[in-house]
Formats: sequence, C-alpha cells, structure tokens
Amino acid sequence: MEFVVESPFFGVVLSVFAYKIGLMAARKAPSPVTNPLLIAILLIIAFLRIFDVSLSDYDKGGSLLTLTLSPPSFSRESWGPFLLLC
Repeated sequence: MEFVVESPFFGVVLSVFAYKIGLMAARKAPSPVTNPLLIAILLIIAFLRIFDVSLSDYDKGGSLLTLTLSPPSFSRESWGPFLLLC
C-alpha cells in the first residue's frame, strides 16, 4: 500500500474517482446537498482518515490537479516577457 500512496498519481486518481461518485450521486438525487464537489471532498477526507494517509502523500498528486485547474494569475509586471515573445 505504501507504494500506491507515495505515487504522485494517487492524489489525482483518488480525486477523480471521488468526483465521479459525486456526479453519480447528483444524477440520482439532484439536490444542493448532492453537489459533486462537496461529495468528493467528504469522500477524500473520509478515505484519508480511515486509511491513515497523510495529507502530504495525497497532496503530491492533489497539487497537480490544483495547478491545472486553478486559473493563471499574472500581474502587469509579469506580462512583459510574454509580450516580447509575441
């Protein structure tokens, strides 16, 4: 189990799987309580607590999702090098 948990794909697979379960629950019983993201968060917290997985192990893959899903934020000062390339 240590090999699986320490893999960077563990957080990604767990997150996607939990969200998929949330989507299925939302389709079965549409309600604000069955929000897929809320269900995914609760399932991930429960999984990490039950199987005693540290947050840092989960975050190895979870940070990959955060990086790809969060919108890029640039300040005006950081646009200079990008504009020079255009």
